Amino acid sequence: MPTAQRMLDMANGMLNRVNIDKLDETLVTLEEPISDETYLSQGLTRAEVDYLRSWPESLKMAIRAALYSAVRRRPRVPVTMAWAPGYDFELTVWEAPGTREIVGEITILLRSRYPGDSHPAKAQR
Repeated sequence: MPTAQRMLDMANGMLNRVNIDKLDETLVTLEEPISDETYLSQGLTRAEVDYLRSWPESLKMAIRAALYSAVRRRPRVPVTMAWAPGYDFELTVWEAPGTREIVGEITILLRSRYPGDSHPAKAQR
């Protein structure tokens, strides 16, 4: 899906081993979601922001918690994000532990319907 591919490519560019230390850690909090203005200033389109907003609150909070953990640790832990098609919204997070040679890495796998593919439950409301 082009929307997820573009967004996750941007996120992976900011969260990779080379760039995660440059990320402003105040952007990732547990108290407040990232604002639309922040997303738009980072290059996301309105459609991409709307897609992110469509995710259930519990899963958005879990993603924020993983990102919060990654940027608050010293050394920071790189994050790789990926998307796959799915029926409902799903989230899988795993962490490869670090060693003396490497800090480790967090992987976040998102699953969802394609944007615009409405969920059958919406028709029943």
